Amino acid sequence: MYNERTICDKRCTCILKHSLILSFTPLQPAGVGPEGITVIASKNLVIVADEVDSRDDKIRSSLTIYQLDTHASTVPEYPTLMSGLRDGEDTYIPFSALSGLAAAAPYGRNATSRSMDMENILYTIEDSFYKKNRILTIDTSSYPAMITDEKRIVDATNVLMDCLTEFNSNAATTTTDDAAAVERQANINGVDITSVINDDKTVNIDPEGIATSNDGSDGFWIVSEGRGTIGDEDRPFETPNLLLKTNSQAEITECILLPQDDSSSWPDQLRFGFEGVATTEDNSHIVITVQRPWGDETNPRIAIYDTINSSWSYLFYPLDEVESQNGGWVGLSDIAPLGSDGNEFLILERDNQGGPDAAIKRIYKIDLGDYSYENGDIVGKTLFKDLIKEGDLTKMNGSIIEKVEGLAVTQSGKMWIATDNDGVDDSSGEQVLLNVGTYNDGGTGSGSGTDDVDDASSSSSSSSSGNAVSFEERTIVLIAIISSLSAIFAAFTDN
Repeated sequence: MYNERTICDKRCTCILKHSLILSFTPLQPAGVGPEGITVIASKNLVIVADEVDSRDDKIRSSLTIYQLDTHASTVPEYPTLMSGLRDGEDTYIPFSALSGLAAAAPYGRNATSRSMDMENILYTIEDSFYKKNRILTIDTSSYPAMITDEKRIVDATNVLMDCLTEFNSNAATTTTDDAAAVERQANINGVDITSVINDDKTVNIDPEGIATSNDGSDGFWIVSEGRGTIGDEDRPFETPNLLLKTNSQAEITECILLPQDDSSSWPDQLRFGFEGVATTEDNSHIVITVQRPWGDETNPRIAIYDTINSSWSYLFYPLDEVESQNGGWVGLSDIAPLGSDGNEFLILERDNQGGPDAAIKRIYKIDLGDYSYENGDIVGKTLFKDLIKEGDLTKMNGSIIEKVEGLAVTQSGKMWIATDNDGVDDSSGEQVLLNVGTYNDGGTGSGSGTDDVDDASSSSSSSSSGNAVSFEERTIVLIAIISSLSAIFAAFTDN
């Protein structure tokens, strides 16, 4: 007779359960560098000791406790997102290093039969980790959500190549009397286009945000964060921030750059650049979050591109003060549109801390009015949801993930967030997609503040229990991650 055994795979930092016939059960998250494992059979518990402790990398050593739940009616807490089969193939769509998030049918837009059919569809985007970026389609109609489609972003008609060639030409030619702009150009050696556009026309950029286009093309707006800081010898400039438009097949059709020859409108590039993007319903304005302040500025910018006049403007966004016990910085992540007027948005604001040091993972609401502001005005903000204090990032009892980077609100008001696992570099590899409530109870009004959030059934794990059957009795449910030895001593005492 062959007994099943529980093993710990240090490389994948996950708990796997195998029998002799190698039946595979869902991966479960653990800390980084699992080193020891024990089973308390009488309580259906597995306990893993995770070795790596690097506070600078937002990684703390921990004990992870899992419970085997033999009741098929129990909805597993993890995973929250799974791979679907590739179309016409027997292989699955791999995913990791996900960043921005967008609703196929954004909240408040004029409802059509097609948009209602797309209510459960989200789009996410892959950042620079794999060097061939993709747009992924997520179906949230069942739990866990399923990745159902993938499209490689391609420069099929050389739009990006021409854009970067023009950028290099402008950087090499002094066409302005602006002394600061001239100095900036001197610190730009030009973009190595062959490192950005692959031989097969796929692209190696750093997409951080994605939004659906509202011009009837079924395409997307994408922002790519610039690589490097101008004048920084340790992290020198490599690529500029990009605003890209694609068609429905992810072929680049438009490339837009920030102004190069006017230092008064934009300071020198900092490597913390374009992060999130949203569109107005009439596609007249593209609103972009910049992650951190540039130059001597104290707050990051909300950059707005006017598609009618082909012009840039900006507001400053007032960041919260650092609250983490470990210091760090606070910046912006994604942005999601709220309604047909095109002036209201939700914004993700976060610190660069994880685990017990994480303090700020919040959603704020802003109103851009009629876009008649002056450059440099400071936009007001209203706290809408605190993802830590309200339990959205702690309800699975795991470590708080640093990079909450995706935000989307669907037509019915469902609010979704997604985390980035950095392609598992300096990370356990854990990546989650969470429904964190309903905006304004799914109604058509706008409202503001946390009163507009319906927290009832806000967790993904509140989905219909029927979806759990496929996990059978072998499902391991994550119930706690603990960084104190006292917890494991108590467990052994009970045993």
